[in-house]
Amino acid sequence: MKRYILITMVLLATSLTQGCKKYLQYTPADTRFLIDMQSIKQTLASYLYNFQRNAKFVGDAPGPWLRDCYYSTTYLEYADVWSFYNLDTKPSALTEVEKRLVDRTKLNNPEWASHYAIVGFMNLIIAEGLKTKDNEEMKNYVVGEALVHRAFSLFKLLQYYSPVDDPALGIPLNTSIDANYKDLDLSRKSQKEVFDQIINDLGDAEAMINRTAPRTSYNIFYNYNVIYRLLAQVYHWYASVSGSTEYWAQAEKYADLAINDQKAAAGALPLDLPNLKRLCFTGSVVTGAIGTDGYPESIFNMNEITANYTNYGYKFDLWNSLYHDNDLRKRAWFLPASKQTTPIADLTPADINPISNKLAALGPYRKFPAFRLSEQYLIWIEALAHTNLDKAKEVLKVWQSRRYSGDADGYYSPGTAQELVAEVLKERKREFILEGDILWLDMKRSHTSEIRTVQGNQSKLEGNDWRYQFMIPDSETEKNPGIKQNPGWSDVIIIQ
Repeated sequence: MKRYILITMVLLATSLTQGCKKYLQYTPADTRFLIDMQSIKQTLASYLYNFQRNAKFVGDAPGPWLRDCYYSTTYLEYADVWSFYNLDTKPSALTEVEKRLVDRTKLNNPEWASHYAIVGFMNLIIAEGLKTKDNEEMKNYVVGEALVHRAFSLFKLLQYYSPVDDPALGIPLNTSIDANYKDLDLSRKSQKEVFDQIINDLGDAEAMINRTAPRTSYNIFYNYNVIYRLLAQVYHWYASVSGSTEYWAQAEKYADLAINDQKAAAGALPLDLPNLKRLCFTGSVVTGAIGTDGYPESIFNMNEITANYTNYGYKFDLWNSLYHDNDLRKRAWFLPASKQTTPIADLTPADINPISNKLAALGPYRKFPAFRLSEQYLIWIEALAHTNLDKAKEVLKVWQSRRYSGDADGYYSPGTAQELVAEVLKERKREFILEGDILWLDMKRSHTSEIRTVQGNQSKLEGNDWRYQFMIPDSETEKNPGIKQNPGWSDVIIIQ
């Protein structure tokens, strides 16, 4: 039986609507127009200027989050934290827009073309930069910057499009600009091949930064802070989908470096509530980073969450049980200022809304760190649970001391590695509510199942559901028949 899914198309800039086969077409094969490091530097600088100025990728390409349209068709639709009480009790039937919550309206999404456009551009910068013989110092901080951007986009493509249970289904991968297009292999590589490329890119960038310091007036991703945090994220995901103890050890290593190595300039998490809120959700964009109490957080803008989302509140009972009363986040992120001291018994479900309270007064764009220091702590704890349980419990206490009031003796203490991992997943749910794609990807890697019902319309997401990986755009599969579509999407009819 065919599944019929209504697709609302999102128009992108022409440069980002091309298929994977187009993403290398920046220069004809065997022809060079970037012949020295200064011209290469200036070419990348125009991209970074837009990145810095707008806090998002050029051409409205994606950052480390799901766009609003995916929020309503992925995380909001199925995550157990959301209450659709207002929709369930409304006197009239659901509108067509509201039915998206149960009908799985799915966009023929632009993330594929957007990230591949970045990969193709960085391929050019890296390949031409490595060919030059002049100014090795400039080469390092220019090519190093491009390597991290390429690694990041490849990582997001892998997370969004690759099934966690099928290591053979990675993504197409080509880093050359010199191959004849007719000879390009556009099939999907294994996930291991893609992970190896990502890790090698970040390793090369780390080697370059060991030789040449970043330029604060130029670089954004080329710094130890981002490289270590991204490596921790990559190995964390790799370990989660493979179960490899080796990769858990690597995730532990890089999260530890991101927190404790002096080159990363991280430090302790803030304890006081004003700094906690400021660090997590606000900040001026200055070359993509903000310094708070001596450690930087990379900040990106996220498009404004629309008024429609105010209809989706947080489940009151879940909020009350998931967040302990001594949790600093319980009130700060969910209650308006007028309700901060109201006894819990006197609160109503209408008071509990992170959309209007956690994100209040942030202007037309919501600013989120892409590489949160707090995520590094939780990656570190989860990785240690697989490699060094006693150490994991110690770091958990440190984490709890920065998120909870009261004496450490009263904090929750898991007994087993499995219990500790379960607690980390809860902490990630407490910490990252409304922050881009983090919790959706947690659901994917942990095989979360969920059933949602609105006005009698039921949506069910299985733990290994085919919808946990995005559909490769039909425009891509039509142009490049060598690309295998993700399971479950091959019989979907797209209505333009």
